[in-house]
Amino acid sequence: MAIERKPCPCCGAFVGDEAFYAALDAAVIHLGRVPVVSSGYRCGRHNARVSQRSTGRHVTGQAVDIIARTARERGALLMACIRAGIVSFATLPGGAGLHVDASPIPWMGIE
Repeated sequence: MAIERKPCPCCGAFVGDEAFYAALDAAVIHLGRVPVVSSGYRCGRHNARVSQRSTGRHVTGQAVDIIARTARERGALLMACIRAGIVSFATLPGGAGLHVDASPIPWMGIE
């Protein structure tokens, strides 16, 4: 089981940090299922259209947004990621899921 390597929707390019995706794959094993990725790699042009940040971990292939609509799904995903060594998260607007990234600094925010 492996997390989807989602390319940029505008150009089809993909950049993915190998260590980050290995940790995501470990989280998938802990979770016991492959969650749906709503956003993965973004080229600079696409990121400028969808984010207020000109730079960010989506642009470097070190972030994904994962659909998890209920508190139970978000909690299970959060715990699986923590078990896999991932410590930086943000809830997505409207409770749509979690932004998960490769920052080594523990963080839980709201996007």
